[in-house]
Amino acid sequence: MPTLIESKKELQENFILLRKMNNDLINDLTDYSNKNNISNKIFMQAFTFSQSIALLKRVKIEAMTDENLENISKSQSIDSINEIAKNVDIQIRHHQEIRDIFNHYTSTN
Repeated sequence: MPTLIESKKELQENFILLRKMNNDLINDLTDYSNKNNISNKIFMQAFTFSQSIALLKRVKIEAMTDENLENISKSQSIDSINEIAKNVDIQIRHHQEIRDIFNHYTSTN
């Protein structure tokens, strides 16, 4: 079983990865929708490009803050770290799903 320090380090790395995934998706979806003038076109799960971008931006503003990253390093609770890690892992999977859908969308349109 990983130590608290190892768990925090892995969580911090995943948190930073998630922020990069989020930024890349926001930029790619924005660029693609602007370039093709399709911001109001359905992208996935009944969400338009604009709505998808807004949702990604909301996640960024609410969850991917420097304060949250700092709180990870300050935490002394392995249970808290494990709970946050589960949530970050879920978000990474969601972001990867959006990336996969975007890649499929752009390869077929």
